[in-house]
Amino acid sequence: NTAPLTYTKGAYVEILSGKHENELGQIVSFDDGLNRIMVKLAKSNENISLIQNLTRVISKSEYEKALKIK
Repeated sequence: NTAPLTYTKGAYVEILSGKHENELGQIVSFDDGLNRIMVKLAKSNENISLIQNLTRVISKSEYEKALKIK
């Protein structure tokens, strides 16, 4: 029984569109009021700010599996 996936610090996300489409990352922080999140990209370790709606939360196992494939 797993907890529902939510936007929390440390959650794993897949980026659905934009410059970093199909990349994976981990939420570092939230930009209050702007519906933006800071995400540390898995591949480059770069921190980027993007609109939360352009991402979807994924499980740690999905994240790790996807990293092995990419």
